[in-house]
Amino acid sequence: MNPHDDIYIPPKKPKQRRIYIMLVIFNILCYMLLLGRNALAPLLVMGVADPVAAHITAEFYAHVGFFIMLFLPLFISLPFFMYTMIIAPIKDKKNLLRISDEYDEEHRQNQYLEQYKQYAKLKSARWRVHVFYYILFAIQLGLIIEGYFFGHMLRDTQLIRDDYALLQSGDFPVYEGPLLPTDRPRDNNHGFIMIPDENFWYFHTDIGTMRSIRANLLDNELRRPWYRVEYLPGTLTIVSITNAEDILLTGPDGPSFAYLPEGTWLYGDLIVRHKTEVYGYEMLSQAGQRAFDLFYSEDFSRAVMMEEMPTHVFYLYEPIPIAEYRRVLCLYNAATFHLMPRSWRYDTDDPIMRDDRMVHRVYAGGVGIGLGRGQLILRALERAAEIVAVMPSGLSKTEQSYWLVTKVIENVQTDGITMPISRPSWEVWAYSALVHGEFTDRGVASAFAALANEAGIKNIIIDGIDHTGERIWNMVYIDGSWYHIDITWMILHGEYGQNLFIASDDMIAETHMPVSYCACGFIPIPRTQ
Repeated sequence: MNPHDDIYIPPKKPKQRRIYIMLVIFNILCYMLLLGRNALAPLLVMGVADPVAAHITAEFYAHVGFFIMLFLPLFISLPFFMYTMIIAPIKDKKNLLRISDEYDEEHRQNQYLEQYKQYAKLKSARWRVHVFYYILFAIQLGLIIEGYFFGHMLRDTQLIRDDYALLQSGDFPVYEGPLLPTDRPRDNNHGFIMIPDENFWYFHTDIGTMRSIRANLLDNELRRPWYRVEYLPGTLTIVSITNAEDILLTGPDGPSFAYLPEGTWLYGDLIVRHKTEVYGYEMLSQAGQRAFDLFYSEDFSRAVMMEEMPTHVFYLYEPIPIAEYRRVLCLYNAATFHLMPRSWRYDTDDPIMRDDRMVHRVYAGGVGIGLGRGQLILRALERAAEIVAVMPSGLSKTEQSYWLVTKVIENVQTDGITMPISRPSWEVWAYSALVHGEFTDRGVASAFAALANEAGIKNIIIDGIDHTGERIWNMVYIDGSWYHIDITWMILHGEYGQNLFIASDDMIAETHMPVSYCACGFIPIPRTQ
């Protein structure tokens, strides 16, 4: 019997190489799943109808999946590491250094030397295995330390877990107050600016930046100053929004375009009316008209006047060129001149105002809020409503216009005045005449405009000149035609002044020269013929 037949030769291990390849592939697969967890998690909740529940559940699964995929490669690799690095070497050493007693001393010594050579050869080749596992474990442990100890995933997962449990219970905390849309959300724990997630709309609130799932809210442009919001406190995710009129704005029961009154459009929860009765409105683009509608919104304007919202930032329905923005602002100032020059301030977020810029975000606020002018405007509008409320019924538009003219004249102090002063001491035009009783051309023209608006008579104010200089008067739209009315001349010039009630262009041209529709140069002055 040949003594070399008993020499232990370690078997070749083709399986070991396959194990290495499988471990590498498994690690790569786990880390790919870790990176793609946010895309894969929604597939697990495709049957959940409620968008908030679906998203929070998907986020919960994604966070849990993060830690599973982070630790799983280590747990799977550890048994192979222990076997290859500890158990297999001990087993090979035991087999290689085992000597048979069947042979004489010389043969045993030769056998020992041969097996020792095999052991030394195997040991010297094992460094490749060591390097492979050391690199593998370095990668795994580095990712675990970074993701678990130095990242924010652990904190975020705890918040998501708490919100997920609260969502299951249905007992949500409530926030009451304003919601200000923002495209610069802040981290509620550290205060730094976050990169917005395209799945959410964000709102600044008194308790931090709230997020609303886009699929759960019709529009992020919420316009009211107060809302009741159910939310999840961990992530400040909005579950439901209800406005002051107790209208639910979220979910499938939220507001629908199908139920809007004719001639209106929906902007967030604000039903906005097309201001088609405003002269010059049709000369704006469609986007410009929507911007004008928002500027003229009674909801916002009243909030500014009452100083409940002294400044406000809002987004237009769609961006408009700076030239169109200037046209909108010009028409707005002309249409509200009867209250005071530039009754509200609208500015863009572009201080340079270059012609190549598009305007999307607008800053708005009251002019002279510190002087309480907004409340004076409200008082003038209330006074106009009181006067129109007692107007006799059954009058034609011409008769209504004359009745309103007489009420303006009754409200101003004309005794001893031969010519109106050029500028009232009260820079709230309608208030100066209707409430304060001051007689000026601006005051009486603005007072008539306020009364005509309340009565539903289409009208505008005209800038022009007469023999005394600058002059302000009215035009009204009656039976398909425009006519001039100059109340100042009706007061000051006796019988001739009466001719300037429902006057034609030819009649007004004898004493007046119209210049513009309240300095709004891109809109022509209407002709009476």
